[in-house]
Amino acid sequence: MNNIFRLVIIALSWIFIQAFIFDEITIAWWIKPLPYVYFLFLIPFDINKYGNLIVGYFFGLLVDAFSGSTGLHTTASLIAVFTKYFIDHNFFNLDSIQLQGHRTINERSVGTFTFYTYMFSIIFIHHLSYFLLDYFDFTRIFTIIFIAIIASIFSGLVIIGSRILANR
Repeated sequence: MNNIFRLVIIALSWIFIQAFIFDEITIAWWIKPLPYVYFLFLIPFDINKYGNLIVGYFFGLLVDAFSGSTGLHTTASLIAVFTKYFIDHNFFNLDSIQLQGHRTINERSVGTFTFYTYMFSIIFIHHLSYFLLDYFDFTRIFTIIFIAIIASIFSGLVIIGSRILANR
């Protein structure tokens, strides 16, 4: 129960940080960091597929409610959670990670390089789906991919910075 309460507090914190700080930040008028995706990495891998999707749905729905968007965050969060579940269960040895005492994929369980590759790939998938839905113009697909890459880098740097501050 303590772990669920902790996750709810973290989710609400990221929602408020996204809605009141990062929604107001736009870099070069078109790059928008979305670091709330970090919460999706905190969802334990021992929750079943439907539990993951439900958590991702309600988390994205709350971000949409506070950000004033119309389902963009919900859809992108669902795609990211689904992809995360697929990667977790097909590319990692979850039994070994669980025996190490971890319930999520992190640097200590899989290594720094593997974790950051994993993290940036999920962030990129989230951002790409978000910006594809936001712009909804397939004639500028390379521009949308570029924006997703740059926004993913900024979001990843914010997430890494927040992880460093949280560990102090």
